[in-house]
Amino acid sequence: MRTGALVQEAADGEVIIIEKRGVPVAELRRRKPTAAEVFAERERTGFFKKMPKTESFIDRFISEDRDRS
Repeated sequence: MRTGALVQEAADGEVIIIEKRGVPVAELRRRKPTAAEVFAERERTGFFKKMPKTESFIDRFISEDRDRS
């Protein structure tokens, strides 16, 4: 009956222990996002656009390293 409230509590960081006749049988907790999900969210919110531009030649270094292989 309180499923929605329990899901919200888990989303807020609480760990919910589900018991059957007093015996713990499951946990409900917030899922840790994958690195790809974090990256996509940061890209979606413009996180990377806020970062300062650098005078880096990383593309050239990567290309040179590939050519050495």
